[in-house]
Amino acid sequence: MDEWHGKLEYADCRHYLLTYGDKYIESEEVLYQNGTGRVSLVGKDTLTWQDDQEHKGDGLLFVPLSSPLGGGL
Repeated sequence: MDEWHGKLEYADCRHYLLTYGDKYIESEEVLYQNGTGRVSLVGKDTLTWQDDQEHKGDGLLFVPLSSPLGGGL
């Protein structure tokens, strides 16, 4: 990315399916390669995520949460 425009674009990513055993990963399967997408700042404290392969982030907003103990979660 040449300059900041309120978004972070990614490319050439892999999506893995990991199967865990009692202590370690037992198997690893690549579901796809060459993944692309972006994370965008859409408000003061709000992010969106767009995954170009599976569209799992479409319509989701990521906002900070407050803890009753103070600070964020």
